[in-house]
Amino acid sequence: MLMAVNQVFGQTTSDSLLLGLRGSTSDSAKISLLFKVAEFYTSVEANDQMSENYVREAEHVAIRSSDAKLLANVYNQMGTYYRKRSRFAEARLYHNKALEKAIEQGDSLIMSASYNAIGVVYRRVDNFALATENHMNALRIAESIGDDYNESVACNSLGNIFTANGQYSDALTYFKRGLELSVKDGNKLGEAINLNNIGEAYEQMGEVDKANELYNKSLELNKEINSRQGISISYNCLGRLALNAGNARAAYNYFKAAYDIDKQLPDLHYTATSYVNLGRAVLAMGKPEMSRRYAERVMEIGRTIGSSAHCQQALELFSSSYYKQGLYAEAYDYMLQANRYRDSLQLVRSTQSMATMQALYESEKREQEIVILRQEQELASRHFKTQRIRIYALCAGMALMLGVSIWIFALLRNKHSINRLLAQQIVEVERSNFKLAEQKEEISSQKEDIIRQKELIAQQNTNLRTAYRTIERYVQNMTDSLHYAERIQESMLPSMDSISATFSDTMLVNRPKDIVSGDFYFLSPTADNRILFALADCTGHGVPGAFMSIIGINLLNDAIQRRIGKADELLAFLHERLLKSLKRNESDNVLLDSMDIAICLYDPATRELDYAGALISAMVVRNGSLITLKHKAYSLGSVLRGGLPVFTSERMVLQPGDWLYMSSDGFYDQLGGPKCHKYQRSRFTEMIVRMSALDGKQQEAEVVKEFEQWRDRREQIDDVLVWGVKI
Repeated sequence: MLMAVNQVFGQTTSDSLLLGLRGSTSDSAKISLLFKVAEFYTSVEANDQMSENYVREAEHVAIRSSDAKLLANVYNQMGTYYRKRSRFAEARLYHNKALEKAIEQGDSLIMSASYNAIGVVYRRVDNFALATENHMNALRIAESIGDDYNESVACNSLGNIFTANGQYSDALTYFKRGLELSVKDGNKLGEAINLNNIGEAYEQMGEVDKANELYNKSLELNKEINSRQGISISYNCLGRLALNAGNARAAYNYFKAAYDIDKQLPDLHYTATSYVNLGRAVLAMGKPEMSRRYAERVMEIGRTIGSSAHCQQALELFSSSYYKQGLYAEAYDYMLQANRYRDSLQLVRSTQSMATMQALYESEKREQEIVILRQEQELASRHFKTQRIRIYALCAGMALMLGVSIWIFALLRNKHSINRLLAQQIVEVERSNFKLAEQKEEISSQKEDIIRQKELIAQQNTNLRTAYRTIERYVQNMTDSLHYAERIQESMLPSMDSISATFSDTMLVNRPKDIVSGDFYFLSPTADNRILFALADCTGHGVPGAFMSIIGINLLNDAIQRRIGKADELLAFLHERLLKSLKRNESDNVLLDSMDIAICLYDPATRELDYAGALISAMVVRNGSLITLKHKAYSLGSVLRGGLPVFTSERMVLQPGDWLYMSSDGFYDQLGGPKCHKYQRSRFTEMIVRMSALDGKQQEAEVVKEFEQWRDRREQIDDVLVWGVKI
């Protein structure tokens, strides 16, 4: 090994390291030198295999030393080594080995460091629930032993998790606490990191000037301590501010400076982030092809290191670049893929898990403080009583001494009486001593109760963590089941091939709120060579809505088998069968489960349309003009006083080039815009008239873009289904 090192380093670099390895008798010194050699092979020679060989040699030295603390520290160093190379499974393995060794030795300092390291690895793979649990464990241990460094690291990491979930107030609380600890200990690296993270929180809150000031302070500190990774992060943040301010050229210069640093470091996470930023900058500079080249690199790294967030960013970059070139179909396809990644990340990044762990920690801390305070009060009360008894005993002794003096003085007159009184006083003193012994034994018993209570609290914490993991597995199983139900529901809907074979062009946007949907669309030929197509909105969304949609699809298929040939008769049939399926009667006073629907019977030979609707209109756009086929104000399956509703239909002859649209109310009921109000039906009709000149794929892209811009970051409140066909 020494000969190999000598060949690589040359005369200047290797001499000191080799002499140190030859002459050192300290295992810790050898291990430190071996990690330096490994770093040289990574940063200078770009030989990862040789670098890993020296890291493994450091592990062998630590194992041979039989020093458990040294081995635990080496395991943590190895975990960090693999994390920086995005080999997260190996990183977690070695950090867990370090944690096991620390627990065996009862070493709280290494335990806290190990929990923090494991939490960082989970953050890199977007598992914020387990990251929060480990950082909370690190924070508790660090607080209990006064370990300012690991307490600061835990606070900084928890702040990052809250920032990622949009909880900026909580994030700032942790960041500022971490900053105070770093300043107190003179930890300039920690100070620079926390300043930068506080800046990111302010940037997300819209306070750009504060963010800019903090980013520049962080950059100055990183340059002072020569933290290359920190300098790169600061450049990326300053570039992001410049890009958002519309200065694409300045942003590109910042991002390029960050990339020049990241490409020399082994951590691909930061390299991917720089590629994302460069892609956004060149897109703003009007270079969509170059932007896609950066997106390809981001996608490659994201798949390599298993980063869903980077994959989502790459797909969004693809979509934006194609949209800028007017290639709307490609832009729409990539946007759909990016949305799938985004929805998956939102599910993983459940803020409820973070809030649960935080509540557990605060609750446990308050309970322990209350128990300890009560015990201290009880001990103080016992101590006060003991002191009072001792004072009384002392006073009694003094009185006894005075009495003895008097009795001695009068001994000749009443010796027998004095002896008897002295004996009585001795008995009283013995009784007092016996009471003192009882008090001492009771205090000892109280201490044993305190120890048992602490053990009980520890067991309760273990039970809570076990329950949390059980709930997490249950939620994952339910989510998997919903995705399977989604595939079943999709299989019951008409395929795009069958729709395209029927109409000259079509557009379809279907966005369930909760994986499965209460909205559905239907298309099928009839026995008289007409086409039955429909769009429906069932009560609710998610699983209840999906069940209603399956009932509706089955009833439409049944109606076709019965050869019902008029649109109004189809509505009446569906209403009657829904009442029977849902076991409704006239005594029902509340609308619970119902279905809004638009039904169209279309004859391709004559282009005649027979329409009937229950709370859903059909809209025909002809040469830029809107024709609305009005619906009835009934909801199928609901009970009305006074008997069954009367349904009517409208007929019209369509012309080639006409677009016919149907939509559920999810789009125009969505809250959004600058004042957070509904989109409204009138704005929706203006949109479809405006986009009717485009082809189907372009219309789909426009509808999705309009919906996302209106919703912004707000929650989707209902299923969204918009369907248009061209005659």
